[in-house]
Amino acid sequence: MLQQSLHVVVPRLVPAEEFIHGSTDFISVEQLRSEQVSFRQRFRHTPLWRSKRRGVLRNAAIVLGNHPADDSCAALELGLNDPEPIVRAAIRWLRRNPPPPPERLAIVHGDYRTGNFLFDEQGRVTAILDWEMCHLGDPLEDLGWALDPLWAGTTPERPGQLLDRTRGLSTWEGASGLTVDQNALRWWEIFAHVKGSAIWISGSREYASGTNHDPVLLISGWLCTARHAEIIAERFVHLLEEPP
Repeated sequence: MLQQSLHVVVPRLVPAEEFIHGSTDFISVEQLRSEQVSFRQRFRHTPLWRSKRRGVLRNAAIVLGNHPADDSCAALELGLNDPEPIVRAAIRWLRRNPPPPPERLAIVHGDYRTGNFLFDEQGRVTAILDWEMCHLGDPLEDLGWALDPLWAGTTPERPGQLLDRTRGLSTWEGASGLTVDQNALRWWEIFAHVKGSAIWISGSREYASGTNHDPVLLISGWLCTARHAEIIAERFVHLLEEPP
């Protein structure tokens, strides 16, 4: 869609056989249990080293979450070791209320939001950045992430500080040819809150352990973790207020 409407160069995706056939054998429980030393020994001179251990665990959890397979649950349970009760509650809700199958399987960017695109003086998008979490899945995942209130700053009525929500959803439907299922979108929005929380928590731990000295990890771990906890709590208040 980007390539046709905005003439943006979109990289060609060649999925691995494991993704095509739905197996999760390429991500094992043992890998998710790996400690920093074993991770360093295995991935020191590979592209995965750039993401660090926590980044790889985060991406592994995202991949497992997009595979509706029984063997995914055991690995995902490892993520419940974090003492974050609100996030844990959101994970339980997500597991008990799975979304319907996607209307159309598509390339999901994984971090589609304000800040991850380039534009020219006329306001035209010229490139989409940061494809390291790209995968096949429900296009509503990208929409839910882009709509996260965290990116709205002080203008919650304008997701990403761009269009208002109603106009944004209408524009998305017109460009994609898909219809937004509000219940499915709600699931993906809550998924986005959990995903964001995992990123901030893992990043702050990297900073606290001395593995990574980037102060951005400290700031995001402090501010963004707290903000996402508030967002999840507000979500649950609205869910409780809905008629049964």
